[in-house]
Amino acid sequence: MDDYYVFAFEPHMTPRNLRIGLLALHWGAFNPVMPPQYRQEKEHLAQQAAAVLSQHGEVIYPGLITDEESGLAAGRVFESRADVVVVFPCMAAPPSFAWAALAGLGNTPLVIWNAHLLNAIPEGFDATDLVRHSSNVGSVMLTNVLVREGRAFRLVTGPWNDEHVKAEVLRVVRAGAAASQLRRTRLGVLGEVIPGYLNLVIDRKALKRDLGVEIVEISQEELTGSFQTVSVEDQRAALEEMRLWSVKDVVETDQTKSARLAVALDRLVEKYHLDGGTVNCRSPYFLSNPEIGIVACYAVSRLMQRGKPFTCTGDVPTAIAAVILKLLGAQAQWCECNVIDYQDDYMLLTDTGEGDPWIAQDFRCIEVIPNTRFNKSGCGACLRFQFRTGPATLLGFSPGLKEVSPWSLIIARGEIIGKHFPNLGVPNMGFRFGGATATKAFTSWCVNGATHHGVVTSGDYVKSLSDVADFLGINKCTI
Repeated sequence: MDDYYVFAFEPHMTPRNLRIGLLALHWGAFNPVMPPQYRQEKEHLAQQAAAVLSQHGEVIYPGLITDEESGLAAGRVFESRADVVVVFPCMAAPPSFAWAALAGLGNTPLVIWNAHLLNAIPEGFDATDLVRHSSNVGSVMLTNVLVREGRAFRLVTGPWNDEHVKAEVLRVVRAGAAASQLRRTRLGVLGEVIPGYLNLVIDRKALKRDLGVEIVEISQEELTGSFQTVSVEDQRAALEEMRLWSVKDVVETDQTKSARLAVALDRLVEKYHLDGGTVNCRSPYFLSNPEIGIVACYAVSRLMQRGKPFTCTGDVPTAIAAVILKLLGAQAQWCECNVIDYQDDYMLLTDTGEGDPWIAQDFRCIEVIPNTRFNKSGCGACLRFQFRTGPATLLGFSPGLKEVSPWSLIIARGEIIGKHFPNLGVPNMGFRFGGATATKAFTSWCVNGATHHGVVTSGDYVKSLSDVADFLGINKCTI
């Protein structure tokens, strides 16, 4: 069992190095009536499945599982290495083979890929063919056990040669891995929730207990020290990076400070191995800090570009929503549902200056401008750009009703339309909800318990987010 295969993948294809355990099931009971090469045939099929899965990460494949002993050995390997396990029934096999591997894996997400080699049953179909194409029987035996045990799983059934089916398998695998990796997420907090913002308050101990998300509190003194010790060389490099975009009307001092703060936050993210977090710029950490004196909008946007989403106002719940989207390989634009346009039936989504550059309509047309939301003369740099139009998803995360589920994902399908208001001086967009008017959709957004912040991304991620919620065992509300 130590001689497992490792299949390579391209690092840019996923936000993290996903580790996928492949449990390919085979039963030798029918060997006396099957062709001599039958087992090799199924071994080759399992390796082909591993090659497909390697598009999303490192595949850990321990060879065919042929009894409970080999299943148990595979489970030991997966326990320490796999983010998600894909069960691949090559034929009908006793569910005890798979359960020996899965029973000890706790809440590791499970995906069953029931692949069919036949698109049509031929006239000469015989008993040998029935064994060869018996994965349905193997799948239903295993799903019965999983349902009895209360284990969450996703089943994908379809022809082996159907690329849409393979794409669905990969989609569900990524959703499962996102749920698994969220349980190892570390979020940095630089400044507590704005006083009075009760809707953003969260029980951090419960968050760690239920979802595994760890909060790392970083002191004002440490942020200030990180800012003060940025070298001239690092500051210059960050400033040159900023100026790759169009810098408009930002005074030299604020350009320099914003670049310096970007480096300071980068260092803290690296030091504490953070996956994201939140800042409160209207606090002694940033705007009223005599050493810093600016907002962190540019620095936060730079972190978003690097796949480390941060929110403002000390908002941990929305930071979790943003991390989930990044784990799915999506953009994560922090926003608020501000104004309804009744004439064109859309919601204006905007924020205070943070932007995920990957959601811009044209990456090259991003502008760096003064943030005047808190000071008319400017208080640091922020981004301004138009968003990519097309299908989109709005996501919220919040504590929920304890008697139903302590945590909820609120998911809204829609589209980003070509509405942009440059005079706002911050990233903004028009979002049209799918299947309901803006008024009805916003009402549902509220009654399902969303906070006053959300995260919008380009693309339809409703099914994947629903899967993430199920793998996490939390409530989901789809608008």
